[in-house]
Amino acid sequence: MAAITLADDLTHLIKIVAAEENSCSLCDIGFETVEKLHTHIDRVHWTKRVDASCLHRLGQGHVVPCRLKCMQSVDKDRRSHYHCPICSKLLRRCGTFKYHLFNACRNSTPREKSKTLHFDVQAESKSKKQRKECQKTYSISHCLPRQRRDAHKLPAVCIDPRNGVFMVSQSSNSAAPIHVTKHLIKGIIGCEDKDCISIFEILKDINPAVDCNHLHSVQNAHSIANIALGDKALNSLVEMNLISSATSEKCRSERMKSLDSNAPLVVYANFEAFGISNRYKYYSILTGQNTHSSPSERVRVTFDVEAGSWSCLCSRKTGTCLHITLAKWYVFQTDPELISSVPR
Repeated sequence: MAAITLADDLTHLIKIVAAEENSCSLCDIGFETVEKLHTHIDRVHWTKRVDASCLHRLGQGHVVPCRLKCMQSVDKDRRSHYHCPICSKLLRRCGTFKYHLFNACRNSTPREKSKTLHFDVQAESKSKKQRKECQKTYSISHCLPRQRRDAHKLPAVCIDPRNGVFMVSQSSNSAAPIHVTKHLIKGIIGCEDKDCISIFEILKDINPAVDCNHLHSVQNAHSIANIALGDKALNSLVEMNLISSATSEKCRSERMKSLDSNAPLVVYANFEAFGISNRYKYYSILTGQNTHSSPSERVRVTFDVEAGSWSCLCSRKTGTCLHITLAKWYVFQTDPELISSVPR
């Protein structure tokens, strides 16, 4: 059986791997229930995936390990191994495969579809159609890789141009944005995605110039106007008993910090211009705390318009954090009709 080791997300992986009833095509093992099969795919294959989105020719693909008898030396114990989607080479260890994928095989010429690697039929036919159309527009062959790369750019908006802070969709299948920083003059470059951080750590001593698709996408980011928050809206929140007087003083303190640092306190990242659903509203909140996973010193707050609920990516799991309160302040000043859906 041919191994399918490239998938967009977990749902896509389950769809193509669990094609046969209660059987995993990456292990050739059957399971009693569908639930056990899905749990197996998640724990054994998806958790050990390698994000290949940095390779623009692959788009947002994730390479998952295969446990079929593809290698003569692993027939006995069925050790996991990886199929390179570019040159079809088989490698055992995850670290070795990452080095091969992002360094040794990065600039190699893709071969024809491997005998041990089958892509989705519809996606493959669509890709061939796109390449055919591109050849009509771009007569010079070396222009094609850049055109394919630009086609996979993610929606991005500029949050803080002075400090080079952007919000970019995490993937083509997930509109939820992440913060990235890219300021060439100040020498600040960073991405919050965990997979990208892992890749950067692996390649920092090999090829420090490697960037991810998130950083590449900010080149065409949309600009967003900075809106200063006023006391009138904040006082109205106190009068409506949506926040306490003590909380309002904390909000004013955060506003002073943002003015001192010359950075916007709250920015609404409008992704509707990219054709993304307006159910979720995303706000970038200044935290002033620089961490390894958040070099932008900002955090994302999300408002679900249909459910009327707020969520924040900060460490606080329950209740309303100060970041959500700052986002409410912004919403009440710019779009007060939404405040009726905000839980008290």
